[in-house]
Amino acid sequence: MISILMPAYNASKYIDKSIESILAQSYTDFELLICDDCSTDDTWAKISSFNDHRIKRYKNTENLGYLKTSNFLISKAQGMYISFQDADDYSSPERFLRLMEHLKKYDLDLVGSYCTTFVENHKPLSTIKYSIENNDIYNDILNKPTPPFCGSAILVKINIIEECGLYDPNFDRIGGEDFDWIYRISLKKFKMGNVPESLYSYRQHSEGVSKVNFQKNLLALHSADIAKDLYLARLNSNFDYNFDYFSSKYLSQGGTISDQLLYQNLHISLYGNRNKATKELLNFLLKSKNSKRKVKTLAIAFTTVIFGYERTETLKGWFR
Repeated sequence: MISILMPAYNASKYIDKSIESILAQSYTDFELLICDDCSTDDTWAKISSFNDHRIKRYKNTENLGYLKTSNFLISKAQGMYISFQDADDYSSPERFLRLMEHLKKYDLDLVGSYCTTFVENHKPLSTIKYSIENNDIYNDILNKPTPPFCGSAILVKINIIEECGLYDPNFDRIGGEDFDWIYRISLKKFKMGNVPESLYSYRQHSEGVSKVNFQKNLLALHSADIAKDLYLARLNSNFDYNFDYFSSKYLSQGGTISDQLLYQNLHISLYGNRNKATKELLNFLLKSKNSKRKVKTLAIAFTTVIFGYERTETLKGWFR
């Protein structure tokens, strides 16, 4: 059986479709563990409206955040395999069947898939592709800024989590917990792969938790960097370099963080309305440091403000 973990916070606008996409799976041997993380909208009512014995419902009495809620749900899981779904995303009907087939065919411990990004109208924007085979994945883990997986698209054997744990509480509310988790798994040399087709759809919008954390905690701007630095330190047995060491390192870079914040604010504003994007574009133009990256970012931002995000993704695809 697959245990699917779904933390949910103020997801009322999206959670119906997310749950429905799980219940419509061709692979039916699963349990869906949903935890309402003390939402202030009617997320709990939406969760409670579903009548299916495979759904296990939980409700936090205080807002714990995505990481701690995920770690709570894993403690309730009864399946031999664990997977994930964000409450504002959805899965293709064949997702778990294809993941399970691929995992067993290639004798994998962990398997993911390509991921499609989309906006409110559910039209796909782009497909994110990752390395497929174990050796290529380990090469990417070592040499690229982030692991070659969409964290929520993964299916993993329960014994891997029993040995490696799930998310490190140090990454609470800053993001990057899934990167750190994959890095820790890779240090144990477990066999990993990706299904070369898009089975998971990831919603792009300006209200996502992963997109607003950095506005409350500047450390979130460098959570991916911290996860990678920790991996390299552990790989080289440099255990004196821990989370606190790397977080202090990045927080000391005040000017760099300020500039990075401008890039992040502009990027996220492009998923919202045109007025907000225009305001953030002008702020970015006036305050960010001049560089080749700034010129490229401005070109993409201007195109998005004029034509919209979907059209911009199409134009970008012509030049890839």
